[in-house]
Parts: sequence; C-alpha cells; structure tokens
Amino acid sequence: MAYLLPFILLFGFLSAGARHGDDVIVVPLVLLVFCLCGLVPFVREEKTMRCMTLGFLYVVGLIAFAERVRFRTIAFSDSYGVHIFGVPLVLLVIFVTLVCAATIIASRRITHPFLTVLASAMLATICALVIEPAAFGFGLTAYFGNGMYYGVPISMLFSWFVAACVGAIVTRIMLGKALSTLPLSTVWGALLLIAYFTGIAVGFGMWGPAILGLLVIQLGFRAIHFS
Repeated sequence: MAYLLPFILLFGFLSAGARHGDDVIVVPLVLLVFCLCGLVPFVREEKTMRCMTLGFLYVVGLIAFAERVRFRTIAFSDSYGVHIFGVPLVLLVIFVTLVCAATIIASRRITHPFLTVLASAMLATICALVIEPAAFGFGLTAYFGNGMYYGVPISMLFSWFVAACVGAIVTRIMLGKALSTLPLSTVWGALLLIAYFTGIAVGFGMWGPAILGLLVIQLGFRAIHFS
C-alpha cells in the first residue's frame, strides 16, 4: 500500500481546496473506507476475541467523546455522518483504528507493559495532533472557546491521551502476546488516515500538523518495513 500514500496526500490537499458546503459529506465516507482497509483483515482470524477488543475500544472512545459533548466543550457537524450520543460513528472508528495501530507498533518495539501502554497512548495522541486541526479547519468539529493548538483546545488532546491509555490497556489485556504477531493491515489503515489528514493540513496551511503527519507516516512505514 506504500504507493498509495502520495496519492492519498494529494487527495487530502485537493479536498481542502475544494471544500464547498455539502461536499464535505464525502469526507466521512473516505475515512470509513480507510479504516475498514485496516480493520477488516484484522478480524479475519480469531474473530471473537478481536471483535470483542474492537467493541471495547469503541465503548472507550464513545464514553470519552460523549463526555466532551455533554459538557459542551465540542460539537460535531452533521456532515460527519451518523451520530451516537452526539459522537460521529466515523470518529469512533478512527479512534479504534489509531489505538489498535499504535498498540501494535509499540508492542513490536517495547516489552514492558506500562511502557507499551504509554507509548501507544503517545502515538495515538500524536495522530490526534494531525487529525483534530484538520477536522476543525474542515468545519467537521467546533469547539466552545478558543483553542491554543490551531483552534483545538489542549483539553481535547488530553482526552485523546487518556482514552488511548485505556484503549491500549484493554487491547493488551484482550490480545496479550498475540499483539506482536497481529497483521500490519491496521497500521496501513492508520497510515492512510494520517496521509489524508496531512494533505488537508497542508491545504489549510497548518504546517505544524502537516510536519507531524509526515513524521508519523515515516515512523509507521519504518515499523512495517522492519517488522
């Protein structure tokens, strides 16, 4: 899938430049396809345990983001697609994909359980540093109050970190030693997501998230190449 990344970057860049009202509704569909590219191969074997893991991650993400909606610190556009308790289904699938991918990468590099969880949460949060500003620039999310990071409040990124920590713990408990032998398709799905949002960030002139996105793509590619 490596040859797709430059095209996905370009697609994201063009999406940012061609944003016009209802055209934004195409974005959730694109994101969902990228996530499914990573998650469908993930559950082909040991379906019960892996599907249960994804289900638990889904609940973790739902609780984390629904709390933000309940306390009116964030609102999601209807263009994001189907909402559950005010949280877009696509965002939850993105969260599950990123946490799975981050935990797989960390588990292949680190053996200590605590450090694996910490590294997984940090990787997922770095991905959020790319995704959240791009989604805000696209008008998919709105924050109540001024955000310090390209319009995104630091508290939102903290929510990502805490939720990713819990998600990484759940993933380690559910899958255990099998994490080091899981297929890398989930990592590829996450890289497609990051490449798309990186292209959007470039289109909006958000150079910080864009540079972070390129670094994440390089890290993920190296993790796949040397696995």
